[in-house]
Amino acid sequence: MLVSVPAILRRLKCLLSLIAFASGSATAHAQTQYSLPFDGGTLSWTDTQTMGPTQCGGTSYYTVFTQSSFSFMPASGIAVPLAGGTTYIYQPAGNDECPTNGPQPVSGFNFLGGGFTINFIPANNGESGSATLVSYTGVQGFVNPKYVVVGISYAPPGSSSFVEYTNTTSVGNTNTFSSSFQNDVSFSVSVNGTINGIPAAGVVNGNVTLTATETSDYTQGSSNSTTNTISKASTVSYTTPGTPTFSPVNSDYDYIWLWINPEVLVTYAPPVGSTPASFQWAGYAFDPNDPASGKPPKSGPYVAAPDVIEVQAGCLNGDFSCPSTLAWLNGVEGTGSYVTSGTLARSWQSTANGYNWPNNEGSGLTFSDVCQILTFDPLSKTPSQCTTQNDYTLLNSLPAGTTSDGRYTKDPSPPNTLQYPVGAATELYNTVQTNTQSVAQGTSNSVKQAISVMQQFGTNFSGIFSSLTTLTESDTMTWSYSWLNTLTTTTTLTDELSITGPPDPPPSYNGPVQFVAYQDNMFGTFVFVPVPN
Repeated sequence: MLVSVPAILRRLKCLLSLIAFASGSATAHAQTQYSLPFDGGTLSWTDTQTMGPTQCGGTSYYTVFTQSSFSFMPASGIAVPLAGGTTYIYQPAGNDECPTNGPQPVSGFNFLGGGFTINFIPANNGESGSATLVSYTGVQGFVNPKYVVVGISYAPPGSSSFVEYTNTTSVGNTNTFSSSFQNDVSFSVSVNGTINGIPAAGVVNGNVTLTATETSDYTQGSSNSTTNTISKASTVSYTTPGTPTFSPVNSDYDYIWLWINPEVLVTYAPPVGSTPASFQWAGYAFDPNDPASGKPPKSGPYVAAPDVIEVQAGCLNGDFSCPSTLAWLNGVEGTGSYVTSGTLARSWQSTANGYNWPNNEGSGLTFSDVCQILTFDPLSKTPSQCTTQNDYTLLNSLPAGTTSDGRYTKDPSPPNTLQYPVGAATELYNTVQTNTQSVAQGTSNSVKQAISVMQQFGTNFSGIFSSLTTLTESDTMTWSYSWLNTLTTTTTLTDELSITGPPDPPPSYNGPVQFVAYQDNMFGTFVFVPVPN
């Protein structure tokens, strides 16, 4: 595409060159800003004219026009600097001993910046030119959610009982956040199978480091074009003890497994001409600024892992005091409050350390965050101030198959029901993980999170990603968790459940003596529902 420049400008430049040459003056310089429409945006540059008695072939002369300081502002309105420059030779005498008249190089120059590769060929003494979009790979960067729920494990009945998830990779979660983007932004997932394969990305702004685990504690993969599944390794054990009393199951003792230093690796391409904006999720990494992860060594592999902590539901809803995990502002858990100390304060990810959090947000979990986390365990108690209250009743009737919402499926392993008689010996049970593709289609849970957006390697990723042409709501993303895609086959976990009934004689016990085990199709774990006497 070409830009027409008034002839009077060209004549003026030639006149200046002739005056400089005729007077025998030293080389003179003049700079002019130019731009041209390009693919729905604007390509701009600075043209520097080097004029004067630059001789060739005796009395002939030529003038050099150098184009530099290129930038491209796409339709998103975020300017992208482009590296490099071109030259145009103006040699009016046509002397063969002088440089060739026209652009140098003739084929133009490929400018790189912000994921763009643009070929530019100068024309008309550098005042105009033609530009072609060679390719656009997008701008790479990352965003920092405060947490990812990677599992829920439910407390079995009895203080001496426990359930353990070892020798299985079918415990984890499947999620996406494609609904966070406007309809005209295409979304895709491209994960190479494990967190190990995501390369370390270096240091950002001198403070924030992006890296990925080189252990195999958790793996990830994309089962389709829009979802990402995280699975714990078979060597990682989720062990949940029974309730410390002999009453029926108390969900305050359920464990919610939170990954508290995740980073979401992304490539974002704003709209260019007729090409719509696109967003590709390249998977998760973890932030090693979290002290629990340790710092990468100067040499050798980084062997730390994601920081996944187990938090009892009673700590989150206020029934328990758990100061090492969370302590609230002024000691008050409620609307508008946030965690100020403990592991869930995530103080290492503060604004002072280089993180860019939106207004009224910070690194610590807020009361709203806690309310949303509790919805992942629908049997747990939620504080009265939470907007969404847990009131799950679909297990009350002890359904023979799968609950109507697809969340829970009765464990087919015999015997089911589980016995919990007074004074009985400890019994070991097998648990069977059922193929969720056949029973759990449609089950999902969504939470909205504030995110910090980071710049990477001096690019303008932060500005592009935060643009309202991308996110449906600025500074937030919505995570949607669906049925666990790694549960594609039926797997037996041998002797992973140990049940010990209440002692006899005292304390006396008049509660249920049987329980039914159901698989949580979202996380691959089991919940234990009492059978009324």
